[in-house]
Amino acid sequence: MTTRRTFLFASLALPVSLSGCVSSALSPGSVDTFDLQPLQRSGQGRAGSARQLVVQEPTTLRLYDGERIVVRTRAGEASYLPGAQLIDRLPRLLQARIVQSFENTRRVRAVARPGEGLDPDVVLLTDIRTFGLDASAGTVAEIDLSVRLVSGRNGRVIASELFSARAPAPSTEPRAVIAALDGALSQVLTQVVDWAARR
Repeated sequence: MTTRRTFLFASLALPVSLSGCVSSALSPGSVDTFDLQPLQRSGQGRAGSARQLVVQEPTTLRLYDGERIVVRTRAGEASYLPGAQLIDRLPRLLQARIVQSFENTRRVRAVARPGEGLDPDVVLLTDIRTFGLDASAGTVAEIDLSVRLVSGRNGRVIASELFSARAPAPSTEPRAVIAALDGALSQVLTQVVDWAARR
């Protein structure tokens, strides 16, 4: 049965070098391109799993299946953050950061994308339910991921979980929004990696 975990924490805007800004143009109407960060190598020495893990590209609604950053303005209404985009489609970018997070933390024996020659014990399936800025009451970065672990042998679901995070953004300025999204994503990735390694 899927349960819900919500993490609420304060987030400060980071300097440009830490917020993942890849390019910046000075002309009016220009668009800055931003990256999202994986978990970094941990010195905590947590026990890892002997499993080999394949991470599928996440599924999502068309709203999130692109480079633009979604802004929810009120119930049932959404737009995109002006002047900002991600370095790749969100599902593909998130897949890459999940893989890198497992690699950096060494919580599984091996991790790869489909087609990279790994014979998986388990497959990680992710559905992006929410990923963007909620501006309906303040400015809050929000992420909701539904995650399933499926046996690589028989396709049976081993476990499922809904991971959520909220991080206040000090403004709708793109660097502030990306910093808040990075903070929320770090919380979600920490929980996903720990959860998957223990299953």
